[in-house]
Amino acid sequence: MYSRYKIKQHKYAGGGLNDGGNWGFIEVLEIKNPPDGRCGIVIHECNSCTGAVFTEWATLTDANKAFKKNWLEEKTNVVFPLSPGFKRRVVCGLMTPWFYAVGDQELFGDFTFPEGLQNDPKYKLGQRFIIEDYSGDLILKTCLGCRHYTIKETLHPYTEHCYRIVQWDDGTFWDDKSGSIGRSIRPLRDDELWIDEAIQQFHRLLSGKSKNFTINFTDGSKFVGVLKQTSEQKDLPTAEGRYYVVVHIKGVTKAKKGWVDFKPNLVVSNLFKHITLKFKDQGKDIERIKVEDQVVTRGGKKWSGVFYSSAESS
Repeated sequence: MYSRYKIKQHKYAGGGLNDGGNWGFIEVLEIKNPPDGRCGIVIHECNSCTGAVFTEWATLTDANKAFKKNWLEEKTNVVFPLSPGFKRRVVCGLMTPWFYAVGDQELFGDFTFPEGLQNDPKYKLGQRFIIEDYSGDLILKTCLGCRHYTIKETLHPYTEHCYRIVQWDDGTFWDDKSGSIGRSIRPLRDDELWIDEAIQQFHRLLSGKSKNFTINFTDGSKFVGVLKQTSEQKDLPTAEGRYYVVVHIKGVTKAKKGWVDFKPNLVVSNLFKHITLKFKDQGKDIERIKVEDQVVTRGGKKWSGVFYSSAESS
């Protein structure tokens, strides 16, 4: 694939492109000049059924190891987040990932701005929609536009049916030929703008930019969201840094001592869990862990329940 960025493909596996049936591929890419501080190490997957998805990785070594171990795995959405160095996963669907932008294409978040979209009286660019899924949950999505297409009947070639594919901002899409994506789908009304505000405020809470938020309803009632940690969570070491630990292993008389480097991530949020999983991989169970000294990395990551914050040195 073409790109305006300098990309080196380190790994590739795929098939089906030339046999007329379903196709798919997976590749490890190193983008040497990513813009705006974007991650330059990705594993890009794409197939003819669900479209594209990419995952970001801390290092090229991490990405290559994950590829080597899981390139035949269908459920990479499950195994990749558990792999060392995993950062995040982005579903693109029919959208083109940002690193395959060409020419002067604009970037729209993690994607290139979609081209070839037709005007539609209902599904307009930027229009917010509420989708009620089959379980009754409400999902808020932004429309990026839609593409119209026609299909001729096999037995009546002069009879055509018009359909449209609606592209959403989260990389998913809806083809109205294949049926509904839930019980209902409709534009967000003016009296429902509080839903949009609540989602934005909740995202701020998760990212650590706020510790609480309030939504005011038209009848005078209020919704207050506050993040509360348990006392056990507050006592766990969650800051990035080096720790001198004493580890007591079940069935072993002599305790293990030494310095351990730790950096929190979505899988391992605290030092004790990090150490426990390391020994579990060796078939050993931990009885207790004691931290005797620590050197916290100034400005490093610190896990704060559901989000990262900046760690202070000590």
